[in-house]
Amino acid sequence: MKFTHGLVAHSHLAMAGFTTSFCALLLRLTGNRFGGLSSAIAWNIAALTMVVVLAATGWAESAGVAWMAEAPPWRTVAFVV
Repeated sequence: MKFTHGLVAHSHLAMAGFTTSFCALLLRLTGNRFGGLSSAIAWNIAALTMVVVLAATGWAESAGVAWMAEAPPWRTVAFVV
């Protein structure tokens, strides 16, 4: 795996989990409602998708060094996702 994408995927997973938990805790402690189950599920699916795409891009780029000299369309699409 390309180290940078693996590191970014891991750090985004950690930040998304921590941020979600911390913000939910703050809202709960102040007595505010922070949304329903569907919004929590949507957020976690979006965060998981981002992490999986970053990890998959890292694996794909480690297969060869051609990614440094060219911008393959699959990589552009993955980063857009």
